Amino acid sequence: MAVVLTFRKYVPPPRFDGHPWVSARIDESDGSAGPWNQIDSITLSPVDTDPADPIERDFTTDNATIDAGWYRIVWIDASAAEAATDPLQNVQDTRGFAPSVSEVAKYLYSRTHDTFGKRTGTFNANTTPTDDEVLSLIPDMVNRVADVIGDTIPPQLWDDAAGIVALRTAMQIELDFFPDQVNTGRSIYPQLEKLFEMDMASLQAAVAATKTAGGVDVAGAAPATMPSYGFPPPDIVFEDAWLPDV
Repeated sequence: MAVVLTFRKYVPPPRFDGHPWVSARIDESDGSAGPWNQIDSITLSPVDTDPADPIERDFTTDNATIDAGWYRIVWIDASAAEAATDPLQNVQDTRGFAPSVSEVAKYLYSRTHDTFGKRTGTFNANTTPTDDEVLSLIPDMVNRVADVIGDTIPPQLWDDAAGIVALRTAMQIELDFFPDQVNTGRSIYPQLEKLFEMDMASLQAAVAATKTAGGVDVAGAAPATMPSYGFPPPDIVFEDAWLPDV
């Protein structure tokens, strides 16, 4: 049975040679190392007017065929040169508010220098922490935020919750990877913590506001006048988790 997959907020790698990416290919595999099979091709529209500052892209395909398969986006330019994303497995956090590595990096832009001194704008294999290390932190941060707001919140609040999880992950990165700077006041941790507390309070209020006058929690159940569906599960949504060097 075909599975509908949505890839959100994918940013192609910047190009400093003036040649934009013109299309994207979606590949599927049984494992993270391949072999890869093409399942879809998308013409990018609009094409980036400034390849050095590419825009975010969202893709949806209904051609996926493998349960718990692995997927990647391959960016292609007019001369058929390619750049592939790191593969992601279609195992969804059903709570819907796990951020991408790029979202975490937005709070720690100054930390995104690679081993060559280049500022990448996100975390990758050559930064401290690496993208894999950031990814390993996110599930625990989702759990910590969920302990406060609950595992099930309205979909319209998922982006807000993901931003808070990204903030909490950024705080943990400071504690885990730069403790000396935190202890000596050379870390942005206090500012992140203050922003986290403010945003968490706002989200808690928004979640509380979803409760109806009759006490039915809209986040957990539909009002009596609305239909409620428990099957099939929601479409799988991937968030961009990388920005490779070119």
